[in-house]
Amino acid sequence: MDRNDGQLAHISAARPLERKAAWELVFKALPSNLQQKQVDLMLRQANAGLLDLEGLIVARNGDDMVGAIWVQQLPGSTAAIWFPQRLPGGPPSLARLLWEASDAYLEVHNVRLAQCLVELDSGAEAEILHAAGYKRSVDLLYLVSTRDSFPESPPAKKLQFERFQRGAERRLKNVIEQTYRETLDCPALAGIRSMEDIVAGYRATGDTSSTHWYFVCDKMEDVGCLLLTNHSKDLHWELIYVGLVPAARGKAWGLEATRYAQWLTGEAGSDRLVLGVDAANHPALKMYASAGFIGWDRRSVFLKVFSGTTATSNEIEKLSQH
Repeated sequence: MDRNDGQLAHISAARPLERKAAWELVFKALPSNLQQKQVDLMLRQANAGLLDLEGLIVARNGDDMVGAIWVQQLPGSTAAIWFPQRLPGGPPSLARLLWEASDAYLEVHNVRLAQCLVELDSGAEAEILHAAGYKRSVDLLYLVSTRDSFPESPPAKKLQFERFQRGAERRLKNVIEQTYRETLDCPALAGIRSMEDIVAGYRATGDTSSTHWYFVCDKMEDVGCLLLTNHSKDLHWELIYVGLVPAARGKAWGLEATRYAQWLTGEAGSDRLVLGVDAANHPALKMYASAGFIGWDRRSVFLKVFSGTTATSNEIEKLSQH
């Protein structure tokens, strides 16, 4: 991956002794109370052999590091891109070179979908992302509900919640695929990844297990799914995904499933349940508000689709139109 460009000696994966400084540079835009926490997490995961460190790419002027980008490969043929950062001394072409190096890494590793999250008002970053081939696809709202809004008893009245068991993968994929039809939550993402990749991405969230996954049933018939996970280190649970098949919508069953998720969270001893939702999905926002969720952050998601995607050309074009 070594690259030469004028006054830059080269662009390459960070050397072992450079990794801490490279991550400090990459995460410098984070709030101060989160920056060191994120650096320490990356170093622990690196020492445990849990990261592909070729994705930590740096630019050097002579022996001095002047820029870095972190391409974090994730399960499900996806990757998270941390916006490139530079120090004084880097040439104007540095950002372009780092994006090109990240693209090369993603192509070699058969990543289908790369995502970069930025603040909603980051106009300059948005222009840079567009120049690098990334399209703004969705604005996400991050919501949280706390114990004082959790039901004290199981709220299910109409629905049944059947725990997912090993061997039911095909059934789960079929249900999730049905819930994606005509969805208002991130519709621009439909068809970009295979269902196998989608489930792999869900499974890698939080405690990386499917212990808290459920089929949502009405009279023994699958009408949706409820996927939860525990973030034990952060002391909260996450509602990864709740979805209903088209015929089951409009019956307040989404609220019933969400309230059940809150009850499960409280029963497990956690005080917070968090989730992310498309800011344009107004019915979902109204439903979550009625369940006691409030907003705590907002981000714009920029995506780039690479070769090997299962999306059609029309579906990919939606990314720039959403």
